[in-house]
Amino acid sequence: MNNRKVFQESLLYRILTPAPFLLVAVMMLISPTAAADQDEGAANRADTGGADAIAAERERAIAALRETINAEREAAGGSWEAWSDKLKPFRKDVERIIANHGWPWPAQHDFRFYGASWRLMKLDEITGGDGARPADAIVQLDRELRARGIDLILMPIPDKLAVYADYLSEEAPTPAEPHAAMQVRRLMHELAERDVEVIDLYTPYAAWRRDRIDSEDDHTLYYDRDGHWRNIATQLAADKIAERLSRYEFVREAKQPPPRFETRDYQRTDGDKADDVKRVIDADSGDDYRDIDDSPIIVTGDSFSMYNMHLGGHLSAQVAKRINMPTSVIWQEGLGSDMPVELARRHRERDDLEGRRVVIWTFAGRHFQRDDWRMVHLQPPRSLDEPARELAARGRIAALSDRPRTDAAYPDFIMKLHVKNLVDAEGRAIGDGEAVVRIAAMRERELLPAAELEAGDGVDLALTSWSLVEDDHGQTATGSLPDPTVELAHPHFWAEPDTEAEAAE
Repeated sequence: MNNRKVFQESLLYRILTPAPFLLVAVMMLISPTAAADQDEGAANRADTGGADAIAAERERAIAALRETINAEREAAGGSWEAWSDKLKPFRKDVERIIANHGWPWPAQHDFRFYGASWRLMKLDEITGGDGARPADAIVQLDRELRARGIDLILMPIPDKLAVYADYLSEEAPTPAEPHAAMQVRRLMHELAERDVEVIDLYTPYAAWRRDRIDSEDDHTLYYDRDGHWRNIATQLAADKIAERLSRYEFVREAKQPPPRFETRDYQRTDGDKADDVKRVIDADSGDDYRDIDDSPIIVTGDSFSMYNMHLGGHLSAQVAKRINMPTSVIWQEGLGSDMPVELARRHRERDDLEGRRVVIWTFAGRHFQRDDWRMVHLQPPRSLDEPARELAARGRIAALSDRPRTDAAYPDFIMKLHVKNLVDAEGRAIGDGEAVVRIAAMRERELLPAAELEAGDGVDLALTSWSLVEDDHGQTATGSLPDPTVELAHPHFWAEPDTEAEAAE
């Protein structure tokens, strides 16, 4: 860190910043060449004026969220405990519904709600189970990125039950009352108190419903029988993201004419997912929008963020239309708490944070109830060996990720294996003899042999460097190894099962 940055982050600088003339005097006293450098210093201060404005906008956004949730808490009785008490009739009624009816539970418009959402709604506080507290893991990533000059903006996507709780139970809060997802609001408030920027979709979605109660449009934020959002909800989220990004000069410059993208209305008609989709089109080629690899903005997310991607109507496409510039994406089915590990791996393997300015972290709110939140430290990039394809290898499994469940939300699943004693067909060590190996364990809800693997098993595998196949398999729901440092310390491969191996030597 250079001396100027050290001084800017010091207590003395923060005290004197509101008094510019005093600051100049102090700088002249502490620097023998301060007078000679005054003109250059003025230019530097002009350069940092944009950074100061960005920081001020960020602080205002954080304060506004804190005030919004404070007002909700006051309306609900003045404390988290009082808010929880107000939700007790709703929670009790849903327990009754679940006990007396098989799934799908009876609901208006034949809406279908899912168990993970309900497990989250029952909580008074989100603690993270056996893993790190979600708030701690989020703050950790925020600090790691900001130390590299990158802003993190978190955007939890409300689960359908959080927005339409009254469709399931008559005891639920109405859209005009404080949110049924009290525990998420509590977590968002904590993050705001800890200086993490969060985009609030719960409030605009509730406002959307209040404006449309008893109309045909009331239920159009989510699909009836699918837990994902409709395209109008995606567009509302993109509006909020674009509002935050507009504070950056590079975004304001990009928004100047001519427009790079346009939209075309498309009627999606497949089964119960009928929807009005805004397709984002490249204005020059007429092709559907495509994300790029080197945008200063990364949008990360799960299946929500990439819904309608095949139509060019997904979240990052909607954001790109609004800011007139393409974004980069990191997405994977079920990618929520594991995103920091994936981001850190990409940075470690290919310096993927170089040139980035903002990371938008989105995921379905139900991920907050998962117990696999982990603290991740971003490590410097490293040089990798030349990529390999179909390399015959043998090793022993030291650890493995969670296994697939046939009742999971996604029909396909990839397991990760930490393999040691890794050698090629000639018995030569591959790399440092350890690797993270990804292997298909479920396809179309059919379990594959990899689902039966155990720690200690010897395996024969045909390995291909993950970088060569990531575009083909990187979006499939994937397990996480118990120790995230393993995923950053060793190369990643894709494996095709070969034969049942004898115990590796």
